[in-house]
Amino acid sequence: MLPSLLALALAAGPVSVQFEGPLKQGLSAIAEKGGLNVIVVGELAEPAQIHLTDVTAEEALETVAKVYQLEVTKQGKLYVLRRATANAQAAPAPAAAAPSPPPVAPSLVINTTPGKDQTSPEVKQLLTEVEKLEAEQRRLEHETERLADEAERREELAAERDEKLNELVEKKVEHDKVLGRVKGEAVSAGSPVVIAAGEAVKDAVAYGGPVVVESGARVTGDAVAFGGDVVLKDRAIVEGDAVSFGGRVVREGNATVKGEEVSFGGSGIVSSMAAHAAKASNATSAHEDDKSGGLSIAAFLVQFVVFFVFGFLLMVFAPQRMKGLESAVRSQPVLSGVVGFLALVVALPLTVFLLITLIGIPVAALLWLALAFVVPMGLAAIANAVGTAMPLGRVRRTQAMVLAVGLFALLLVAQVPVMGPLVLSLAVCVSLGAVLRTRLGATPKGLPVTESVERLHG
Repeated sequence: MLPSLLALALAAGPVSVQFEGPLKQGLSAIAEKGGLNVIVVGELAEPAQIHLTDVTAEEALETVAKVYQLEVTKQGKLYVLRRATANAQAAPAPAAAAPSPPPVAPSLVINTTPGKDQTSPEVKQLLTEVEKLEAEQRRLEHETERLADEAERREELAAERDEKLNELVEKKVEHDKVLGRVKGEAVSAGSPVVIAAGEAVKDAVAYGGPVVVESGARVTGDAVAFGGDVVLKDRAIVEGDAVSFGGRVVREGNATVKGEEVSFGGSGIVSSMAAHAAKASNATSAHEDDKSGGLSIAAFLVQFVVFFVFGFLLMVFAPQRMKGLESAVRSQPVLSGVVGFLALVVALPLTVFLLITLIGIPVAALLWLALAFVVPMGLAAIANAVGTAMPLGRVRRTQAMVLAVGLFALLLVAQVPVMGPLVLSLAVCVSLGAVLRTRLGATPKGLPVTESVERLHG
């Protein structure tokens, strides 16, 4: 705290002081009333009440100093007040026997008589040092402001540079698209999938490893990792979704994901889900009298994750077939439901007939394995159609988002007593019928592909 200069009042003789506030200001008031040159050392911020009438300024100053245990040192016309030491409080010494003036602390009050230069050389030196310190403080403030402006300008330039680099990457990818240089799917099993800087691929999928998109690289479709992370370096771009099963999506710097970022747990997701499912099964066994038929939250999440992974894989690797299935579901759901119901009715007696013969047992097993595959395939198409029809507000309609919303709605309705199993049975019949009618999504002639489906998958 820098010293401050106070003007000395012209009053002489006895003074009257009425003051209530910090002690340092009270001493300043006495000095101003009596025209004394006073230096106050230290903060002296304790509260004080001073009510004096018709006393000399010296008496007032000494009395207040004694009451508040202050040490007074007088040199000529200059009074120095500071907090008394322990020895001084025990046995106060006469002011004249005090040693040389102590070091001056940052708090300083000086009073001089106007019109007369009564300032001692010591005070003048202190004032000179104060002026130097104030000038240095102003210089440091200006320097701080200048450095802050430069740091802000550097951040702006860095943001402009990153924006220009992203524009260059986008233009290069568009140019590569025109020239047919965009590669197809980058798929790997058991090893990482790395998209090098400057490359562009349609989809990047890794089984048992991470997907790494280097700086300046681009994935025009989806980046999917099973059992690993999806790592996007600075200025990497994924136009579709970034999905990690058993890992997480890591974005560094100015990496961009134009679709959705989806992460399903860490490396222990499978064991964790299995444990939750076992607990749910045990809880159901312990309460067999509960006939509601509802699933626990853990079992519901297990179903959701399994169906979502299966449906998302089909959309990544068989998008045209999923288009055909969804078109069949949208265009003629009743016909698809009838075909699926008849197929199930025929499958039951056919299975019994095949089981009678020894040779027919493997055929029956293959039949139901095929049904276990095609029914979830059709349900994924139904979920995608439901998600496309549902209002999502301002949420971007990506493949992952639409599938997740539709699948969540189907599984949620399936938990409703009576109506839920009925809706689920109808959905199974429609999905099976759509698969049979389109020959696993190979759209026959005359079966239209709706514009909404084309926009979503195209």
